[in-house]
Order: sequence, then C-alpha cells, then structure tokens
Amino acid sequence: MEALKAYQKKLTPIMLLFLLFLFIGGMVIMRNLSGKIAEYNDFQIILDLRLGYSFQECYSYISDLGECGRDLYKNYFFYVDFAYMLIYNTFYFSLLLFLLGKIGLEKYNCILLFPMFSFIFDFGENLCIRQMIENFLSIPRSVCYISSIFTILKFVCTYSALGCCCLLIIVLIKQHIIK
Repeated sequence: MEALKAYQKKLTPIMLLFLLFLFIGGMVIMRNLSGKIAEYNDFQIILDLRLGYSFQECYSYISDLGECGRDLYKNYFFYVDFAYMLIYNTFYFSLLLFLLGKIGLEKYNCILLFPMFSFIFDFGENLCIRQMIENFLSIPRSVCYISSIFTILKFVCTYSALGCCCLLIIVLIKQHIIK
C-alpha cells in the first residue's frame, strides 16, 4: 500500500500525457500490424480482437493464415501486442490511481485490479494463441477454449477500467464545477 501511495505522489499529468502518447502510438502500430496479418486471411478480424470464438472458427482462422501469416503473428505481432498491453494497462492503472487520489477516493483502490487482471488475461490469451499457431495441425480444444475465455475476460476488464476512468473524470469535473 505504501508503494502505491509513493507512486501516486510521483504521478504527474506530464507522465500521464506521456503514457497517453505511448498508448495512442501503440494503438496505431497494433492496428497497422493486425491489418497486415488480416491480408493473409481475407481480412478477417484477428483472434485477439474477437469477443470469443469457437474451436472451428479458431482452427479455420489459423489454417487460412498460411505459413507467412502464422509466422508474422507468432514472431512479430506477439511481441508488439505484449508491449502494447503493457502500455495500455499501465496507462489505465496510472490514470485510475491519479484520479482516485485527485478526487480523494483512495479507499476504492480495488478498481486498480481491472488493468492488472486485463494484463494477466491478455498475456494468457496471447500465450494460448501462440501455442495454437505453433501447433496448428493439432490444436488442443482446451487451449482454444481457454484462449477464448481469456479474450472475453480481457475485454471485460479493459472496458471496466475504461468505464471507471470515464466515471472518475466526470466526478472530478463535477467537483470542480460545484466548487
């Protein structure tokens, strides 16, 4: 808890703006790379951006990528996605921590779990997808289903963090208008 308070005191709007810059830059890179992967597969949405999928959809998608598409996904997208999930979850975590401190709601630090769990589920999803791509001829159904569940949970946690950020910004604006 002391580490959170120390981090919160050092957190400045400049640092948040820098994280926002990284967040937007990472988003552009991710969208660009996912578009390149989609070119190998009739422009289907990549597995990371789907809200769940069946085993048949997963197998068909990975098979249709072809060798080049699978290599691009496995050897480039995996690492870019790791960096991006680190950036966007750090941004949400920092913004939530900053807003909670600014509003005086530090006792609700439990919402900081949303970006933490989002990172865990996103990382798990990526590991599962990478394993499925490496073994696409014999994809275990369990890995596919776990990956799909992680994808859904990642979206729930990410959008919960975003929703909390929006609500806290509204509360902060409202506090300043009332004063």
